[in-house]
Amino acid sequence: MKIKRKMLSVLILFIFVFGAFTSVAMADDVEKLEPHRFNFSFSVFEQPDASSPIVSWFNPQTVAVVEAQEDGWLRVATYRGDYWAFAHCESTLEFNTHIQGIGDSVTVYGTGVTISDGLVNIWAGGTYLISGAFNGQIRVTAPAGDDVRLILHEAWVTNPTGAALYIVNDGLRHIETSINTRNSLRSGNNAAIHAGGSVTLGGEGSLAARGGIRANRDVNIRGGDISIRTYETWAIGIRSGHSINIYGGNIDINAAYEGMEADFINIHAGSININSVDDGINITSLSGALVINGGEISITAQGDGIDSNGTITIRGGKISISAFGVCGQTQALDLEGHHNFRLYEGVVFVGTGRIFSNVPQGHTGQPTINIQFNRIRNAGIEISLRTASGQELISFTPELRFSAFTVSIPELVVREAYHIYLDGVRAASVNLNRDIIHVWR
Repeated sequence: MKIKRKMLSVLILFIFVFGAFTSVAMADDVEKLEPHRFNFSFSVFEQPDASSPIVSWFNPQTVAVVEAQEDGWLRVATYRGDYWAFAHCESTLEFNTHIQGIGDSVTVYGTGVTISDGLVNIWAGGTYLISGAFNGQIRVTAPAGDDVRLILHEAWVTNPTGAALYIVNDGLRHIETSINTRNSLRSGNNAAIHAGGSVTLGGEGSLAARGGIRANRDVNIRGGDISIRTYETWAIGIRSGHSINIYGGNIDINAAYEGMEADFINIHAGSININSVDDGINITSLSGALVINGGEISITAQGDGIDSNGTITIRGGKISISAFGVCGQTQALDLEGHHNFRLYEGVVFVGTGRIFSNVPQGHTGQPTINIQFNRIRNAGIEISLRTASGQELISFTPELRFSAFTVSIPELVVREAYHIYLDGVRAASVNLNRDIIHVWR
């Protein structure tokens, strides 16, 4: 009996020593995560993805890191639980002055800024980092010769009585969103951003503009995710006194009287979604022009999808339009004269409306089919264009009611037959014996 007890004691000692050794070995294998210092305001998300739901927003602080990923995402411990934050490459954010807002208070680290009664006045050229949430207005009064660059880094600015960002003078005025950040400019009137001259927007984050974007001269968009929602039904999503130039980015104008309005609009790339009470895109001047060189454009309008008092030139891209209003003869495209229209090869264009447009009838580099149905069809019906053998070339489901359908795609070939199906039922047939054909069914 004594021998067995001795053996048991030895066994217990062995297990204890082995367990301790194993624990030490395992501890050595565990990566020791250092705390991370956020020098600027930051958000935490449910998942390591900026498009996932945002949980909360925090002021600059040092946080404990629970898990780290190679792409820069960190799982951090907060008083609300463990969530994901993006470790921004803050060393690349080169700026002269940091404007930090908390509620009704704003703190400035640097020069070129004065603060008075909620007004943040940027009076000198330079690069300004703006972060935090505060109530008031950012006003740029720097002389036209001074370049001003604003970096929005988890910035949430609300002005109940006017524009959240007001740019007084013309010049190089750049607004950028830093990577993987969410930013908001909210106004109590019809302009979240109001520029007395020109303004350029870009970056790799997102910007929610409540109240629209307005410039007396030019609006240039070069990147980022921009969401625009106006308060009043008569306000315009993006309005320029001269031109709107879009070179990239994702633009969502999800509530406005008109989506975009200017004398000249040039779209080179990007993804654009417009939902408007009246026209989606409006060229206001008889000498104006809309030029689409690329990008993907989707318009749902209770007025005309695209209304031009000048010319329309489409050289590329994918355009889809659903237009139908309670009054008038709304169209996918509306021009003062079809001779002002140019469409080149490689374009994907589909549109529905109350009547088929008087274009495409100008210069076309590929065939076009216009169909006028004998009655108004309901929204949500799938329109399918198929070859004589039954191969589907394109399908489109309008968001609004329609009685006309226009399509132009590179696959159309003259002297070929095509069929149009509505929710799988053949509704019209076309013998495409010329470049442009009109059919009433």
